[in-house]
Parts: sequence; C-alpha cells; structure tokens
Amino acid sequence: MNNVIVALFMIGFFLVSTVDAAQNTVKAWVEYDIACLNDADLMFRDGESNATQTITGDEFCLMAVQLLEKIFKKNIGQLLVESDEKRILPASFLNHTDYAVRAAYRLGITKGLDDGLFLSPCPLTREQVAVLITNTAIACDFYVDTELKRAGSPQQVKDYYDTLYQDMVSVSDWARKGVVFVSDFDIMEAVADQEFAPQQPCKRQQVSAAMSRLYEKISTLY
Repeated sequence: MNNVIVALFMIGFFLVSTVDAAQNTVKAWVEYDIACLNDADLMFRDGESNATQTITGDEFCLMAVQLLEKIFKKNIGQLLVESDEKRILPASFLNHTDYAVRAAYRLGITKGLDDGLFLSPCPLTREQVAVLITNTAIACDFYVDTELKRAGSPQQVKDYYDTLYQDMVSVSDWARKGVVFVSDFDIMEAVADQEFAPQQPCKRQQVSAAMSRLYEKISTLY
C-alpha cells in the first residue's frame, strides 16, 4: 500500500513539474527575438526563465534603460545629465531602490499610475506596455506619431485606426497612441482573431519580442 502511495505521489509530482516547466517555456515564435536580445545583452537578469510570467514595471524599466545605454553607447548617468527632462521625482520614485525605475521616470519612459505612485512590483497590461515601448522609442529620438503621417482625410485616418483591432474600442484613450505605434511598426501583434487584448496581462516573452523588434528598428538609425 505504501509503495502505491509513493508511486502515485511521484507521478503527481512529475506531472505538476512538467506542466510548470511547459508553462514557463519560451514559445517558438519568440525564439529569434530572444536570441537577438541575448546577442545585444538586453535580456532579463534571469534570462529566459519565467518566460510566460507577467512582466512588472521594474523589469520593463531596467530593459528600457539598458536599451538606451546600448543605442547611445553611454551609461545612464551620462544620459540623465544630457537629457532635457528635468522632472522632479515624486516620493514613490525618489525612494525606489532600483536606479532603473528612477531613471526611466526622469527620461519620460514611465509616469507611474494616475496618482503618481509606482507600485513595486507592478504587473503590466498589454496597453501599458505599448505606451512604455512608445515612450522608450521617443527617448531614443524615434518618430512615433504615425497616425499623423497616414494618408487620407482626418476622418479616414480615424476610421482606419478605430478598426485596427476588433477590440480597439477597449483600448484606453491614454494608450491609443502607443497601441497605434507598436502596431504600425509591427512591434506588437494581435494575440488572436485580430484582438489586441489591451487589458490582458503582458507576458515577459511578449515584451522580449517587442523590445527586440524596437531595438532592431532604432539601431539602424545610429
């Protein structure tokens, strides 16, 4: 009887471990992008582990700061000195232990929540990531106002972007510009059935793919 219990326990442990490993496995569609991030030394601190976990604000800020350092070939201290941004850090940022979060605020990449708070760790949605990626592109002097350059009358342009995704109506007003940018430049894609899923948690591997594509596009300018 004891042997049966032990055997069942081992089988259960194996199945749980297998499922857990599968859930954290990098998907095939993102392998190329992750390889590019690794080559550029822009990958997460823990590499490819926890690929399907939701990314946090802290993790994104670090990746964004590293990308800026790579693009401009300067450390973040030099970039902050040269930056035109003179934003005063609110208490929630000033007291944050991670230099990347403070630097990202001063460079205009993150603004925190509506009340100015930066929660740590702060899980991000897909529309939040779209905005943060757009702000990162702006910090790299990359033109992001693609909606202004599209041919057609203002109403035609609006109609086009209103139907960019089936759930475009669910995109928050403050995130629209970001979603438009990452879509026009193929930095982020629909999750399924032409849906952007703006309020869906954004996975680390999705951000890896997006940041790899952003880096590839921006690096050609420098």
